[in-house]
Amino acid sequence: DNSLQSETVQYKRGVCQQFCLPSHTVDPSEWAEEELGFDLDREVYPLVVHAVVDEGDEYFGHCHVLLGTFEKHTDGTFCVKPLKQKQVVDGVSYLLQEIYGIENKYNTQDSKVAEDEVSDNSAECVVCLSDVRDTLILPCRHLCLCNTCADTLRYQANNCPICRLPFRALLQIRAMRKKLGPLSPTSFNPIISSQTSDSEEHPSSENIPPGYEVVSLLEALNGPLTPSLLKIQKISWAWLQAPVVPATWEAEAGEWPEPGRRSLQ
Repeated sequence: DNSLQSETVQYKRGVCQQFCLPSHTVDPSEWAEEELGFDLDREVYPLVVHAVVDEGDEYFGHCHVLLGTFEKHTDGTFCVKPLKQKQVVDGVSYLLQEIYGIENKYNTQDSKVAEDEVSDNSAECVVCLSDVRDTLILPCRHLCLCNTCADTLRYQANNCPICRLPFRALLQIRAMRKKLGPLSPTSFNPIISSQTSDSEEHPSSENIPPGYEVVSLLEALNGPLTPSLLKIQKISWAWLQAPVVPATWEAEAGEWPEPGRRSLQ
């Protein structure tokens, strides 16, 4: 039914963009309450947001799909609740999973944060308390270790230091961005790469692709850190000396959605 699909909306490349289309509304009173919720038996999602990349043949078929439902509050109002997110690349669909500990907890307008709270929300490795976290523990998905401590942990223990659950793999995640020329405008478009810790070799920084430089993962996903976080900035730039290898997979961080189409179904 085409009446249930919104018109296509064009977006420029960038983050923190809001979808607003007053011409397309959903009136909950026109639907039965069970139709507004997710039906597990039929696998019917009441809401689908489909963002398609529309920039050249290189990205043909790339899209992001958000599957959601409507949730009713106690006061009778409804809100949209995301259930799943999928990324389609070259015809292959990937289910996105949340990484715990990757959010920028320092990015707050409240400058009067207690020292103990800052310590608890630290971006440093939970083992050495000095290097920046860059290694993910699977399957619990806790980003809590630096690469050095992760190598040590896999020989000495088999439990996550956060949840104490057994882990079966360690995934190191690095971020790179294109180097800026002296006259280039300021931009922040990092690329995320990953490498499993199964290899015994420790690659050197010479394996960074030409024209790229390494940045902090926390900074790559959440944007440049605030000037007040000088301590964290020093740690982040010290991380530039860490070994880097070409990406086994990569995704644009901070650039989605690219010029493309976004529709509400």
